[in-house]
Amino acid sequence: MDAKVNAHYEMREGPPSGPTHEGLNFRQIAVLARRFVRRQFSVIVLCVSCSMLLGVVYLFSTPSRFTATAKLLIDSNKPGILKQQVGSLDAQGDATQVDTQLELLKSDRFAYKVVDGYSLGEDPEFTAPTQNYLLSALYQHFPDLKPKSNLPSSRRAVAVLLKNRDVGRVGRTLVLEINVTSLSAERAAQLANALAEAYIDDQLEAK
Repeated sequence: MDAKVNAHYEMREGPPSGPTHEGLNFRQIAVLARRFVRRQFSVIVLCVSCSMLLGVVYLFSTPSRFTATAKLLIDSNKPGILKQQVGSLDAQGDATQVDTQLELLKSDRFAYKVVDGYSLGEDPEFTAPTQNYLLSALYQHFPDLKPKSNLPSSRRAVAVLLKNRDVGRVGRTLVLEINVTSLSAERAAQLANALAEAYIDDQLEAK
């Protein structure tokens, strides 16, 4: 004889009696993290110490760099001629003319004039640039270790000068600025002014 059993289940809402899966997982992660730190404590300390040591070495091996700015103002009475200006002006001008002058100012021919005029082809900062002071000192004492280059020293100096030079327009004004970065603040100012003067001389000769 077959007996039938009717089962009735009720679904009731409410917080579970045991711990939640989230709480259980969090506790497990915390326990694993503590075990990992205890087992690898010496390795962690070593890594942190090495990182701090590398940071200190980087700070002492990287020389300071300085940036100087020379500003040029387009003379509205003599279009195309620029004159040196110390401050920033709010004059409005023809955007096309300013952009044209800006592109001319970016020309590398002025960099060549500055390199020749200041003998940058003989300056180690421009002929054998390096961001690492330790490498610079090593090359100075052991010149045979310095990488060789097929480019003439003047070409290398021009390339470095162009890399360390930035030319732009100040806002929507008639003022153009030349920024030059160097290891010496005096050298940076000297080169920025030299580029500005080379451009002015070129414009005057074109008249």
